[in-house]
This record gives sequence, C-alpha cells and structure tokens, in this order.
Amino acid sequence: SLIEEEDDEIELLAVDPMGDVTVDEVDELVDAVANAGESRTVTLSAAFAADMAGKNATISLNNVTGYDIVIEGGNQVFTSAGANRFFSAVCPNGGSITLQNMALSGAGAGVEASGSAAGKVVLDGVTITGHAGNQAVGIASGTVEINNSSITNGSRAVSGTSGNVKTLVVFNTLIEGNRAGCGAALYPGSNTTATLTQCTINNNVGTSDGGYAGGAIATDQASNVT
Repeated sequence: SLIEEEDDEIELLAVDPMGDVTVDEVDELVDAVANAGESRTVTLSAAFAADMAGKNATISLNNVTGYDIVIEGGNQVFTSAGANRFFSAVCPNGGSITLQNMALSGAGAGVEASGSAAGKVVLDGVTITGHAGNQAVGIASGTVEINNSSITNGSRAVSGTSGNVKTLVVFNTLIEGNRAGCGAALYPGSNTTATLTQCTINNNVGTSDGGYAGGAIATDQASNVT
C-alpha cells in the first residue's frame, strides 16, 4: 500500500493518488476519488461489480480535492444487496465527478448529488432502472448533468432535495415508466433551474389526486424549467 504522512500520522492509501487507475473494490473507489492528486479516470473492474453486489450501503464519493474525476463503468451492470441509494457524489470544492458507461439496476439504483456552486456531477451513458425510494437522481446543490442516459420503470426519476440553489441539465435522455405522487419524471423543488433538451418523457404517472398530479413534471415551488 502507498503511505501518506500528514500531521505525524501515517495513512495507508488503497490506490495511487496520481494517474488513471482500475479499482476492484468499493473502498478503492472511495479512496481513488477522495485522495486524487490530479484529474483522472477510475475504471471499475468486473471484480468491483461483484464486490458492490454484496454490499448494502451507499458508496460515498467525496471529491474534496476539486479535480475532474471520471468513473468508467465499461458498460457493466451494477447492483447492490439492498435499497440504499448506490452512490452519493459530492464536489464541495469545485471539480466534477462523472459516472459514465454503466447500468444501475435495482431498488437502490441512482445517485444523490451535491456540491459547491462550482461543483458538478455528470451522468453520461448511464442506465438506471427499477429504482425505489424518493428518486433515482437527487440534487441537493451544485450542478447535475444527465446526458445520453435513461431512467425507467421505478419511482420518481429526478428531484431537487433541498432549497439550495442548483442547476439541472438533461440532454438526449429517456425518462419513461416511472411513478410518484407527482412529478414522476421531474420534481425540481425550489431554487432549481432545469433545462431538458432532446429528451423523451413518456408514460410517467402521478398517483396523487386520482392520477392528475403532474405525471411528467410537477413544479409547485420557486423553480424554472425549460
């Protein structure tokens, strides 16, 4: 293992903080993001998929160093043992976390995202299906981009989860077959600017008020959707 000395304490690092890496375990992914010494690509191996499948805990991706981190799924399908949301992605000091080329399947499929005004979480080529709970993609703060992806056959697809200022950009994405009390495709919440371009939004059902509560998009707070 690599050794990092700080304040007379010795910390063992799971992976090299420099350069692109391939990770086999959840703990290695967490370390590769948190201790990145430069912008990098982190590739998830087949062994990683097996390790993740046996766990029932949200994987906390905390990009404290503010670099641009790409997490490459290699078009694998990722599952988890329980209903906890698969990933939490946080960029408190700017920079970005991009999840790309992967499928997330099951009750916990999805991402909870937050960050500073300069922080960004990106889903590119991500398929999310069968998600339960409040939403597949939750936005607490910062910017979230969803590109060339799909969110289908689960609970609410995308939702603002706080009153913080936040931005959502969705491009060329399918949102289909989701169900929620209202806004089954998108419920932006307050202080959200949302832009959807070249997206297909189909057969999303609002179950409140006899099914008339904004099956696709519901905005009942201060937000702007175009």
